[in-house]
Parts: sequence; C-alpha cells; structure tokens
Amino acid sequence: MNDPNLLVCGVCSVGRNPKSQSIERETQPKKFRSDPQLEATIGCPHCGVSLNPSAFDEHVALHLMEDDPELQRLRQRYGFESKDKDSSSYQEQYQRKLEYQWSKNLISDDELQSRKRNLTQQLDGPDTSSTSGIISIISRSYDRSRGVTAKALSSPVEHFHSDMGDQGWGCGYRNIQMLTSYLLTISPYKKAIFGGNGYVPTVPKIQEFLENSWALGFDVQGAHQLGNSIANSKKMIGATECAILMRSFGLRAEVYDFYSSKKSPEEVARIQFKNEEMSKSSQKWKKFESIYKPNKKLLEWVENYYLRKTPFSQKHFLPPLYLQHEGHSRTIVGAEKRGDRINLWVFDPGHDLTKILQDPTGKGLFKLKKNLDQFTKDRYQIVVIQPGLMSPDEMEASKVITTTRIG
Repeated sequence: MNDPNLLVCGVCSVGRNPKSQSIERETQPKKFRSDPQLEATIGCPHCGVSLNPSAFDEHVALHLMEDDPELQRLRQRYGFESKDKDSSSYQEQYQRKLEYQWSKNLISDDELQSRKRNLTQQLDGPDTSSTSGIISIISRSYDRSRGVTAKALSSPVEHFHSDMGDQGWGCGYRNIQMLTSYLLTISPYKKAIFGGNGYVPTVPKIQEFLENSWALGFDVQGAHQLGNSIANSKKMIGATECAILMRSFGLRAEVYDFYSSKKSPEEVARIQFKNEEMSKSSQKWKKFESIYKPNKKLLEWVENYYLRKTPFSQKHFLPPLYLQHEGHSRTIVGAEKRGDRINLWVFDPGHDLTKILQDPTGKGLFKLKKNLDQFTKDRYQIVVIQPGLMSPDEMEASKVITTTRIG
C-alpha cells in the first residue's frame, strides 16, 4: 500500500483511497497472517479485549454507534440501538463486511464478486440462516433426564441467527422468522402469512411486509415513530411490530407486559454503588448486578401457557413466544418444571446453534435453558399467537394496538 492518498482505518486496517472510493486489498503475505502464534488473539482497538480472529469483526461492529439521530430515537423506545453506523441497510452492511473479508484475504476475488452478484437473488427467496432439528434434540434429551415433573415444547421451530447483514440490529426480525417457522407448518396459517409464499423470507423482505402493514392502517402511531418507512434500513423493531405484522396477516396476536419489582432501597443503594465502582475499574469483562428482583410472574405465565392452563392453549397449537426486553429479544420455545423450579428453553438469534447439531451428547443444550434468576430486566414483553384467524371486522378493530399488563 504505497498510495500517498490512501487512508487506513484504525479499526479494521482496510485502506480506502478517498478519490477513487475503492477498497485496497491488504498486501501482507497470507502465510504471515496464518501463523497460529500471531493469530491467537487480536486486541480490540476500542476496549482492549483480546479476541479470536473469527470474533473480531462482529465485536468491533458493536462499538460503532452513537451518531445516527434516528437510531437514538429508537433507543429511547426500545432501550437499545444499532451498533453499526457505517451502512444504511442489510444489503450495504453485508457487502461492506464481504469487502472486509476480501481485504484480509479471507475470501478470493472471485468469491467476493460471486457473492455480491448473488445477494439480490438470495434476498428474494427463503432465508438460509436457519438451523433445524434443535427441538428434536431437546425432546430426546428428556429420555435420559431425571426430576422433570412437567414439560412442553413448541415443535417444530427453526432457529434463525443474525448474519453479516444484520449483526447488531436484526434480532427482532430473526425472532419473527422463528415464530413463523412454526406457523408455516399449519395449513391455514401457511396460506395467510407472507402472501402465502410458503417459506420464511429474509430480513429485507420482512421489512417490506411490515411497511405494507402500516400502509393498511395498522399501528399508525408506531409507524409514525419509525418514520413510516423501514424497508432498506437498519431500523430495529420490537414486540409491537411483531404483533401488528401478524395481525396484518389475520392472526390473533396479543402483547403482554411484565414489570419487575425493585429490590429493597438498601439493596438498590448497595448495588448501584457496587456497579459504579466496577465501571471505574480496569477489569475487561464487567458483570453488573441488577437492581430488580427476578420476574417470577413472567415464568409462571409461560409455564401456564406451555402446560395448557391458559384459555388459548390448545393441544395441537402451541406457537413459540416472542420475548422482548431491554437491549434484546429472543424466542421462548418451551418450558419444564422440576419440582417447584421452572426453566424455559430460549432461542437467541445472536447465537449460531449449528454446533449443537454436531454434538451427539447434547451437552450444548444447557446454554438454551434459562431459570428464574436470569430474568432480572425491569420490563419484559411477550407476543402470543392465539388460535384461529380473524374476521375482517376483527382485523379492523385490531389495527390499534394495546398491551395487557401482568403484575
């Protein structure tokens, strides 16, 4: 890289000539960069954490934030924001990360051009970032499990994880994909959702369907807060958007709110002091304690749902639950009871679960099981799909969204 006009990014070392706007490929010999001693870890230029090379790109992307006013408005609404400010859509972010891989000699020239050419076609078809079979592995794990007094799973549900195009902002869309992967296995819903295409579409296509629901008059206030436009953007969505999208398909989607109680004033003061001191420390990995008590009502409600104690639980219809909380959203796919203890099975779109399929022992399943002590956010929202399709009059009445508070 001898071009005097070349600017080199201090984060990713990609060189860019401001006159040509083209990315310069790294010229460092590949054999040097493949040396395992040199590639063991890479220090993050933002926080100093040592990272494996495979995790470096995504980790650094999480630091790139703060400047977009629109995303900051969304942060106020949902409590989190996009971490990657350098591109404005799924497609642009995906292509930028492809170029990064190419600049580091991780992919060839031909592969770069081929994947760019194929991107548009891929986005028009079924999403390919799914993992099937996890629910079956969980179910089989009970054959050798002891102490379980009750259990139930949503089946089948595919796990969808974020890829290079939506890392840092796409969890809401991925959870919609998980929810609809179940609904697509039931004929009436298969015909109703996503225009009857019969498959789970990509994130950009879900954005188009959501925008269409706004055009039909669903959740006018929410649409206004998101600028009445979401296609070709990195705008984040939450439980409300999931519910109104399902309603626009004619499904009976309801949103439930669960508020957590604060700990005693003395405990809150102690925790706040402890967290403040920890924030000042040089410790690289900080785990802050919550000032909220574990949300027992949330787990009891989910237990009742899966063990068919709610009026809309039916034997042959048990969709997964969209779970929203501050900073993230996930999908609940099952529950179990061991004595008085309730555990939930949770799919996280931030994790790729393909390794679980490759492990015949099923030991990786413990990462998917969550207990009461792990639900200490201040507020949770759940989207539940009730049985049956709405009449035209019901759909019209459902355009204004309300939530039901539990506790």
